[in-house]
Amino acid sequence: YPLCALAVSDERPALLVIQHAQGLLKEKHSHQRLCRIWGLAGDRPVADLKAAIKLLLQEYFISEDVNEAIVSVQELDVPYFHHELVKQTIVTAADKLGRAIEQGSNLVTALSNAGIVSPNQIYLGFNSVKGRLHDYKLDCPKIEEIYEQMAAAVPEMKEYNEKNEDEN
Repeated sequence: YPLCALAVSDERPALLVIQHAQGLLKEKHSHQRLCRIWGLAGDRPVADLKAAIKLLLQEYFISEDVNEAIVSVQELDVPYFHHELVKQTIVTAADKLGRAIEQGSNLVTALSNAGIVSPNQIYLGFNSVKGRLHDYKLDCPKIEEIYEQMAAAVPEMKEYNEKNEDEN
């Protein structure tokens, strides 16, 4: 994807971009470099990653150990998939209600403060939930209220919302 974006942004002919990509892939240690970008678990099926995230969150909401959750997220090694972690955190907290809402917000904030989950992945996770609020509402009637509460508690979402209010 980055190479496609390069082609569009620089208005380079597609052939040059493909040649550039081929050159990068032929370089020594290209596999290791790609693993650092995409994460070593890049070849795991999405269903497996979702199940691992679900298990991680179940353990977190029981133990309330943020540090253990941070280590588990790092061990997953899927930075491009952190939006799913954020999404599942919101949905799980909404299902559990009560203290879980604060715990969920604290986890997302801690992952961001530790530099593990990027602001963009946080936004994508929240946006994913927002786009399906009507579906989630069937199982959790208070999901909209909980979504707003968690978005207000996570600094990256507060900044994003404030920025968008200023632009409108």
